[in-house]
Amino acid sequence: MSVLEEFAATFHVCWICGTRRGLEIHHIARGVNRKRGRTVRANLFRTCRHCHAAILDAMPTARQLAIKRHNDPAGYDRVAVNRLRSRTDGAITEEEVNRWQ
Repeated sequence: MSVLEEFAATFHVCWICGTRRGLEIHHIARGVNRKRGRTVRANLFRTCRHCHAAILDAMPTARQLAIKRHNDPAGYDRVAVNRLRSRTDGAITEEEVNRWQ
């Protein structure tokens, strides 16, 4: 089973609205960095089509990481996401993530 298949099989609801319909996988590191992080669990975020289109693209990365940490603590790795985004390890700090809790 691939990382994406395992992730989809593990998480059955949108982490934002709680629906079970139209589920997708959002990649926290986007743009040119998305391809590198496509199968990195730290970069995966469970969402529905509506929230993906309407909410996530405008949501700060630190807030996405806070939601990730709450819903997938085993897959949470802020430093890995910073690196996937070609940023320093401390570009988004734990304190920034904590502000969204």
